[in-house]
Amino acid sequence: MRDARGAAKAVQLLDLLEEFFDGGKRWTRGDLWDGHGRRCIRGAMEYLRRRHAIRWDPTTHYLLQAIPGGWPLISLCAGHAQ
Repeated sequence: MRDARGAAKAVQLLDLLEEFFDGGKRWTRGDLWDGHGRRCIRGAMEYLRRRHAIRWDPTTHYLLQAIPGGWPLISLCAGHAQ
């Protein structure tokens, strides 16, 4: 079932995000990547998708459903990705 696979991939990416951010130590705002290993949520999602070959997942959709007004959190990272 496609929905179940998508949900499983979203859970996988959310787990990877939690591990990546390490209690906030690797978090930054306003930039996809700060050059020192810290990333915003969108930058971290892009990085982890590439690193773990996650080709499609509905994580952004679920985050937008869970966080009222969450679009700026996800969409407004500026700068460059590494």
